[in-house]
Amino acid sequence: MNRKSGLLILVVLFLWFTQLQSKELKVAFVDLDRVMREYKDFQDAQRELNSLIAEWERKRDSLKAVIDTMKRNYEIEKPMLTDEGKAEREERIMKMETQYRKYILSIWGPNGELKKKTRELVAPYSENVNRVIKEIANREEYDLILNSSSDMVIYAGEKYDITDEVIMELNKEYVEVAQIPGIKLKLAIFPFIEEDEQSRRSQLGSRLETLFASAFKNSNKFELISNSAVISEMQRQNIRAEDLDVVKCKQIGLLLGAKYFILGSVKKSGEAVQFIAELYRIDTGEKIMEVEGEAPNDQSALDQEAIQKAKTIDQRFKAEQ
Repeated sequence: MNRKSGLLILVVLFLWFTQLQSKELKVAFVDLDRVMREYKDFQDAQRELNSLIAEWERKRDSLKAVIDTMKRNYEIEKPMLTDEGKAEREERIMKMETQYRKYILSIWGPNGELKKKTRELVAPYSENVNRVIKEIANREEYDLILNSSSDMVIYAGEKYDITDEVIMELNKEYVEVAQIPGIKLKLAIFPFIEEDEQSRRSQLGSRLETLFASAFKNSNKFELISNSAVISEMQRQNIRAEDLDVVKCKQIGLLLGAKYFILGSVKKSGEAVQFIAELYRIDTGEKIMEVEGEAPNDQSALDQEAIQKAKTIDQRFKAEQ
């Protein structure tokens, strides 16, 4: 007996037992496939996972290209090589092929990074979906909630479908400020603090500030205070980017009329750039939100990652009621 058949029998027995007790059974349905498609946090996690997969695939393809080039060059130069030279070249190719196979296994193998990252990024949101469904079931006193996107459910009437309710509960932190008249909050973005010499040489702090500012230009929630105004006030107070902290940013933000500010940090780790961006309230100095990003030391990849994380802050920000 398979799992679905077993579940169906349990449902039938449950219905039968309930009827015997002369008690009306309260049933609801949830389209879990649609829930996961429209659950914003889950989709953000899925995009992050897809970005990682794309980077892994680029590295895989790069390693394969190196091996192919080595083999082509070897075939061309083979007639001119001594036996010792041939053996040396063949050994180098074999080492590269071994490295390639190890890399494939480390990412796509049974215990590879793909499986780990999928579990790390996706599992918390699957658990959250289950939690919300249980809360709705308890609140509205449902006896049974079935997944209408499974093969077991042939038909579910709309009046029993609580999919919209589940999605609204999961996405309740996302508020469209455009629907709340008169709210547009002034935002100051400060240069990111450069934590190592490589970041300072590449001026990554200013670059990330510019990227975040560009992502907020079309925000319907925030009115961006110009970069030149922020820098001018820093210079007037003789505050360098490396000296920035929450207190100094709050002080500058108040003078500029900001309601919120973003302060971040950046560092280079090997061939990757890692950064953190934090959103603060000016009046209380309270940290509202934090996002972390990582990208290869490549301009287009870092630009894309920074803009995506800035948009995450903009999308997730919950307006004051």
